[in-house]
Amino acid sequence: MQQEFRYRAEIDGLRAIAVLAVIGFHAGWIPGGFVGVDVFFVISGYLISGIIFRKAGQPHLLRNFYFSRIKRIFPALVLVLLACWLCGHFVLLEREFQSLGKHIVGGATFLSNFLLLGEANYFNTASELKPLLHLWSLGIEEQFYIVWPLLVLLILGLDLPLIVVVAFALGASFLADIKLIRTDPAATFYLPFSRFWELLLGSMLAWAEYKGATAVSLFAQWLSRLTRAQSLGRNVKSEEWISNILSIVGLLLIVGSTLLFDRDQPYPGMRALVPTAGAFLSIAAGETPWLNRRFLAQKLVVFVGLISYPLYLWHWPLLSFVRTVEPPPDDGRLIACAVALAFLLAYATYEWVEKPIRFGLHSISLRKKVAALAATMAVVAILGGATFTGILVARDSGYRMTSGGDHPWLGLLRRCDAKLLGLNDDDTCYVSAVQVPNEPIDVVIGDSHAWAFARGAGALNGDNALWRKNFVVISRPGCPPFWGVERFKHGVSQHCDVEEVVGRATQGRTVNNIYLVGRYAFYASGEAPAVEGTMLPGYVEIRKTGDESSVEARDFPSILEYGLTKTLYALASKAKTVTLVLQVPELDFTPESCVRPVRLLQRKCSISRSEVDLRQRSYREAFARTLLKFPSVKVFDPLSLLCSAEKCSAIEAKERKLLYFDNNHLSPYGSAKLLSALLPPVS
Repeated sequence: MQQEFRYRAEIDGLRAIAVLAVIGFHAGWIPGGFVGVDVFFVISGYLISGIIFRKAGQPHLLRNFYFSRIKRIFPALVLVLLACWLCGHFVLLEREFQSLGKHIVGGATFLSNFLLLGEANYFNTASELKPLLHLWSLGIEEQFYIVWPLLVLLILGLDLPLIVVVAFALGASFLADIKLIRTDPAATFYLPFSRFWELLLGSMLAWAEYKGATAVSLFAQWLSRLTRAQSLGRNVKSEEWISNILSIVGLLLIVGSTLLFDRDQPYPGMRALVPTAGAFLSIAAGETPWLNRRFLAQKLVVFVGLISYPLYLWHWPLLSFVRTVEPPPDDGRLIACAVALAFLLAYATYEWVEKPIRFGLHSISLRKKVAALAATMAVVAILGGATFTGILVARDSGYRMTSGGDHPWLGLLRRCDAKLLGLNDDDTCYVSAVQVPNEPIDVVIGDSHAWAFARGAGALNGDNALWRKNFVVISRPGCPPFWGVERFKHGVSQHCDVEEVVGRATQGRTVNNIYLVGRYAFYASGEAPAVEGTMLPGYVEIRKTGDESSVEARDFPSILEYGLTKTLYALASKAKTVTLVLQVPELDFTPESCVRPVRLLQRKCSISRSEVDLRQRSYREAFARTLLKFPSVKVFDPLSLLCSAEKCSAIEAKERKLLYFDNNHLSPYGSAKLLSALLPPVS
């Protein structure tokens, strides 16, 4: 017997739990609150599939379904996208505003998950500073909404067993999830085919209920066979206590996962079974369990569930803009105010935007409503595109900004990595305007600071040259540029292989000059400044190659001393001149905050010289001992150009330019300042 779907208040209560968990995670209050998105996926699969199954035989199913989705999704989303653009115009810097434009296009076209997957690189903007990061989940849901109704109609039209096909698709998606999580966690997180199983879990429940079989009754029948208590399958009281158990277990699984999971564990993978099973059981328990009736269906909880969609849309941009204006560590007062404002805006959006468009304006036909909403969303996408391409720009801060992660050098870095790691044979590792195969080369060897160091040549020599003739940059991000030293992260080798990579890059070539560049204080201390976020013990760990001793027994500065000694001996026969470039100062603040048009709290634009000296003391003392053995090695100290006796600044006040790209990498202008002192002028 086919059952009609009806409104269930406790499902809105479950939505409230999900959105509060997500907000708690984003605010830094709940370690595993991100599982709220998985709960949303199960709820969406259940509700949407219920609608499709119930109306499968009706005319114009697809048109009516997609029209209802547009009425439900577009109004609040358009409002939030426009608000983000307006806020970004006044708050963000040029490159940040351009990035926002790209993400507005992604949000308006429901492709944010693919866009974010494509941005998974070392130098990309931190997640906390992307105001539309949260739209990845909306993208996955909408992609499911596009595919699923078509697939259901096709299956029914071919007279195939729908539940068998759903189970097969669910299993295939889940297998893709647990297999891909080992090799490409970012792809597993963002790709729809590794996430659809969560929505299909809700679909299976909707199909069972549509066919008249509740999960409680099925469980009671199974339990009766197991215990041979035949009356159990028909006993109303038995079903009552079974539904109560399902409800309690379901909510415990959800709440437990929010408290026991955290961002450092691989996800989704097998762990996603916990919150999705919790959501499945909570929905399957029905309306009658005490917990569902007295808690999830309570008016205040249901109210939060009713505004959960606009609340989800509003909360993250507000938190992101707060963290952009006032970088970490978070100010608890500002975070709390942002969350409170999200609730107010969500209620206003629900009452004065969503409800009138969805349930009012009866004088306007449905077709005209949908056409107007679609046209408005298209205009928003065009607005985002114009922002991304630079047609529309942010308010001028008075400081000249330099490009970051989208600079041409990033593409060169990828091609260079492929060359050095033997992934292709194309000679594309040169970072220079002129390449003469038979002439000597100059080489920069280092971690990500080597690329930041090299980028200044574009500012120094003109936009058409990233470096002078025949210059090679060998950059292994997060790896000390030394022979015999390896970098580990949480016990896993980062496969630096500096000696092998340098040998491959310089094979058969005469080398004039070699420059060693690195973030040495980072490796010597085993930690980064707090502005980069909390790095758990083991994130920054260096070892001598082959060393299996405990972390506590290792002396990181001594390991650097050992590596530098071995490296200088090896390079003595490779190059005419070796220059050791000491580390630039690390900042304990985000440099963009110095030039941002809007600030809420006190502005900090420099760090004291004494703090910098203390931070760098251990590695400098170790290097000084090594350099006594190599009097011919040149030493270049950036502190003489970037610091006074009292402080090290993030900006060049006279030129009104930033010296830094982030808290530890120089901007092209900052590195050009160093290069102009280190290298002779280019003819």
